[in-house]
Amino acid sequence: GYGGGSHDTLDKWVYATETKVNLTDLPDARYGVGTNGDTGNACWIIGSSGSTMRDDADKITYSNDTRSFHNNWLSHTTYVGDASENDGVAGYYAGGIRSTQSDVIDKMLFSNESSSTLSATLSTASYYTRCTANKGTAMYIFLGNASGYTTTVDKLTFPSDSKTTLSSGLSSGRYHMGVFTDKDVAVYASKAGNTTNFDRWATASDTRTTIAGSDIQGGPSGFSNSDWS
Repeated sequence: GYGGGSHDTLDKWVYATETKVNLTDLPDARYGVGTNGDTGNACWIIGSSGSTMRDDADKITYSNDTRSFHNNWLSHTTYVGDASENDGVAGYYAGGIRSTQSDVIDKMLFSNESSSTLSATLSTASYYTRCTANKGTAMYIFLGNASGYTTTVDKLTFPSDSKTTLSSGLSSGRYHMGVFTDKDVAVYASKAGNTTNFDRWATASDTRTTIAGSDIQGGPSGFSNSDWS
């Protein structure tokens, strides 16, 4: 696993030994990045507000942990959105702040690293979004802050990139949450801020249940290389 953001440090967590390795620092401090990865190949640290707002990305190649620079990953300088991926196909970045909060979803094909903007947009322009994907099926976008806490969850279906909105959103509005997926089983959103519960959506039906009393808080963004480390 790899983690970066809110500073210029880039760390790698080796799954086999559960040890942390410090990689070469990012060229400047970052805040509000989005992250996604193409299993076995590379990951991207996208956007941010640091010394300047960014529309680019840093690419980390898994085979040798080298960093390279990718211009214009995003269609506009953006931060505090979030990213996920259709593994092996494309990465996505949703929402965030441009000159104001955004409803835009950008996409980059892994095969040739070309970027485009989807015709589909978020239900509401939002920032502090959170994204997680059910591999090969869909990406779930938690809208976070849309001029206040929101409960809305949008779903981007692969490969059509069509967007729908779940009939059952978060059980209570929140942002700064953590989100993750148990492939083909469920999508989860952690408690954060003023909430005390986990929410869970069965991927087969997108129906929501609530898990009470979790001690886990949401927060940083990260990404994984599921085949290697």
